[in-house]
Amino acid sequence: MTRPIRNVGLLMIPITSLLTFGINIAIPSAAGVGAVVGTTMIPLLLRAGFKPAAAAAAVLMGTTGSLLSPGLSHNAYVSDMAHMTIMELISYHGKFSLMIGVVGAIGLFIVCWLLGDNKGEKTSVQALEQQEATTDFKPSPIKALVPLIPIVLMLVFTFWVPTVKMGVAQAMVIGTIVCLLVSFKKPQQFSKEFFKGMGDSYGAIMGIIIAAGVLAAGLTASGLIKGLISVMVQSNEIAQWGGSIGPFVLSVLMGSGDAGAMAFNSAVTPHAAEFGMNIHSLGSLAFLAGAAGRTASPIAGITILVAGLAKANPFDVAKRTFVPMIVAVVLLAIFMR
Repeated sequence: MTRPIRNVGLLMIPITSLLTFGINIAIPSAAGVGAVVGTTMIPLLLRAGFKPAAAAAAVLMGTTGSLLSPGLSHNAYVSDMAHMTIMELISYHGKFSLMIGVVGAIGLFIVCWLLGDNKGEKTSVQALEQQEATTDFKPSPIKALVPLIPIVLMLVFTFWVPTVKMGVAQAMVIGTIVCLLVSFKKPQQFSKEFFKGMGDSYGAIMGIIIAAGVLAAGLTASGLIKGLISVMVQSNEIAQWGGSIGPFVLSVLMGSGDAGAMAFNSAVTPHAAEFGMNIHSLGSLAFLAGAAGRTASPIAGITILVAGLAKANPFDVAKRTFVPMIVAVVLLAIFMR
């Protein structure tokens, strides 16, 4: 699979982002889709010669696809506030959600091109070549397809067999069982490695996520979050632009697209008529901008997760997603009225 990737070149970056965007509709959890897609695509991007930060950013940029999912909590919250059905609300903001995905993919392509991310790092390439030279490893197409099993299960049961509720955890467990059968490893050894991997991931990732949560709590306790929301309520013009810029800034600072958007929609969106706006438009604008802000945040859980998979610095990853997400938010503020 690495040969055609090398031929595609930088186009692999937007392809990965759009692929992740589509799968994120079926798997609304950013961390879930990051774990499923990232463990498959990031190694392929690294092997194709992309820098680790670019490989991680390609997956991160596609994690706004959940905006189109009926299972997203924001769709339920805003639709209830606006007295609409969830699908009516998605039909309203669908074109803007797709715009975020497309602008993000194209923007990331341009940023990676400017940074020369397709040239890769010499140390990583040399390490891979040395590994190939010193091992008698023989590729197995069957084993190579095993990591795709959870993705296939999620797509099949979501779109063609919706009566079967297939969650991320169930799909991953089934994939793990298939992996055991295909690898012909001893169950005792397999289970030890399985839980060792879970423990390593918890220690390396969850600790930093908890630290990010402490930072968010500190920003709230200091009054900064409340102060920003108060300024938006006082001015109609600020509220109109604040519906996008405000949740975006809050989400970048807090590392959570949910917290900033929920705070805005709870305090400001019920007063939308006073600003000359509709509840469904202001509410949708807020959580779309919040998702963009989370994608641009270096302390977001999903940023830390994909950065860990690629062994990259989360700030280097966010540097590549920040500008495209700012462009997307400005376009939202201009057209989503």
